[in-house]
Amino acid sequence: MTATTASLYLIQAKSRIGLGQYAAAEAALLAAAAANTASVEPFVVLGDLRTSRRQYPAALAAYEEALQRAPENDLLMNNIACLSADHGFDLTRAAALAARMWAQHPQDPAVADTLGWVLFRQGKVTEALPLLMRAVAGAPNNPLHRYHYGMALRQAGQSAASRTELAAALKLSRNFNGAEQAADLLARR
Repeated sequence: MTATTASLYLIQAKSRIGLGQYAAAEAALLAAAAANTASVEPFVVLGDLRTSRRQYPAALAAYEEALQRAPENDLLMNNIACLSADHGFDLTRAAALAARMWAQHPQDPAVADTLGWVLFRQGKVTEALPLLMRAVAGAPNNPLHRYHYGMALRQAGQSAASRTELAAALKLSRNFNGAEQAADLLARR
C-alpha cells in the first residue's frame, strides 16, 4: 500500500470521528497505519480519540505504537508521560521520558510541568515543586500548570498558596483535566 492510501484512510477516519462512528474510525486508523508503516499520525489520532473517550490504557498503547515509529518525538513522549501520570500507569517510564525531554528542552514550561507532575505523582513533592513553579512562571495563563502547582503546594502543606493557585487555574478555565477536583478542594474550608 502507499502513502496516498494511508492518507485516504486518515481522511475517512477523521470523518467517522466527526460522525461519532468510533469503531469505524478506529478500523480506518489501523488500516492507515498498516498502509504507511513509517507514519505516526494514525496512532496519534487513535490515541487522541481513545483519550477523548476515556479509554486510557488503549490510548497509551496507541501512543506507544507511534513512539516506536518516531522514538525522538517530543509530543509522543509528553503524551505518554502525562497520560501515565494522570492515570497511574508506569510512572518510572513516564519519569524517564519526561527527564529525557527536560534534558533537551530545559527552558520549556510545558516540559517543566510534565516532569514536575510526574515527580509529584511519584510522591517526590520536594523535587516537583521547583519544576512546577518554573512551569507557572513561564506560562502563567496555563490553567493546567497552575492546577499542578497548586496540588503540589497542597501536598507540601502550603494550604494558602495552594488555594491561590487552584483559584487562579479555575479563573483561567474550567475546562482542564483536574478542574473538578480543584473546584471541590476550594469549596472545602
